[in-house]
Amino acid sequence: MLKEPEKGAVRRVAVYCDHWQNGGAESYLMNQFRHWDLSLLRVTLVTAEKTTGLYDEELRRLGICHVVLLGTVYASPVRRILNNLSHCRRYFWQNPCDIAYFNLTNSVTMLYVLFAKQAGVPKRIVHSHCSGIQQGGARWLKSVGHRLARGLLANKATDWWACSDLAAKHLFPPAVLPKVVYIPNAIDTQAFRFDPAARQRLRAGWQLQNAFLVGTVGRCAPEKNQGFLLEAFALLRQRRPDARLLLVGDGPLLPELKQKAEALGIRGDCIFYGFAKAQDIPGLLSAMDVFCLPSKFEGFGIALIEAQANGLPCVASDAIPQAARLCGQSRMLPAAQSFVQQWADALAAAPMTDRPAGQRIAEEAGFAIAGCAKAVQGRLIGNAGKREAPL
Repeated sequence: MLKEPEKGAVRRVAVYCDHWQNGGAESYLMNQFRHWDLSLLRVTLVTAEKTTGLYDEELRRLGICHVVLLGTVYASPVRRILNNLSHCRRYFWQNPCDIAYFNLTNSVTMLYVLFAKQAGVPKRIVHSHCSGIQQGGARWLKSVGHRLARGLLANKATDWWACSDLAAKHLFPPAVLPKVVYIPNAIDTQAFRFDPAARQRLRAGWQLQNAFLVGTVGRCAPEKNQGFLLEAFALLRQRRPDARLLLVGDGPLLPELKQKAEALGIRGDCIFYGFAKAQDIPGLLSAMDVFCLPSKFEGFGIALIEAQANGLPCVASDAIPQAARLCGQSRMLPAAQSFVQQWADALAAAPMTDRPAGQRIAEEAGFAIAGCAKAVQGRLIGNAGKREAPL
């Protein structure tokens, strides 16, 4: 039997995230890392792939080692998982740790949790960040594998976390749901407070001082559904000639979205901002007059929390968990073709809000990162139990 870490000892934590890109799960983890007491945790970030260097320098400053298991990016998610299986198994056998913290989006990847169990890792946390299967050529195969693995592998964990009720039901079978701990996708609410100076500077630079600026933030990917937003905005533009659209984010669908805007006759009214650094997002939100999140599914929708912390009225998909709606200025609608006119109407009717009040609203709702990170760290360190002998 391997020795249990002494009380107060530094705990070795392997934090697993399948992809490492500019997305919600990565934002959540970085917010946690920035606020953990790293004198008590020796953290290694383990990912299958890495498609951004956005956080490299900050990870180095924090003393967090980033291990990338795969040397190439696979177009096929099935091939990626198959190639990652042996790499992940080898990692946990060769790198003993006290806690393995898995941030996952589908049940098949809970095979990695099994490998950690076999390697003797005593505390194995699975955190669900997603509520659906992404579109793609292998979606049907992923869906079948997900349903089978959900019942077979969930019991390989010792702890089950989720960012929302929808995310919990997506990843875990009914027997596990009563044990799920819900972790808020907390943010630095002070960083996202409304900034009138940034608003004035950005809008002047775009020559949009008097425009009605609709905006969204997210990867240009099928699940984010920005094409639907373009259609709703085209209808809004007919009613409000002063309306403009700001799309922040890059991704595989960016060229297609530009082509669609051209076909709809609104290309000149759209700002395709592209990639934005995390520190630039609060200013971009401050420049907007209304925020949209038309996603087909979200584990939680951290971008919606950030927008509300900035005091923005929001129009969002009803596929996003209701817990992400913090105030009455946010409206949720089906993001389906038959509702495109309702979206245009909701955008046109977006209320004026008390922008500085957004920070207080987000904090009162429990989304301040300092308290959340402290609680997460306590759950990581506490009740770790004795190490298991490798199988």
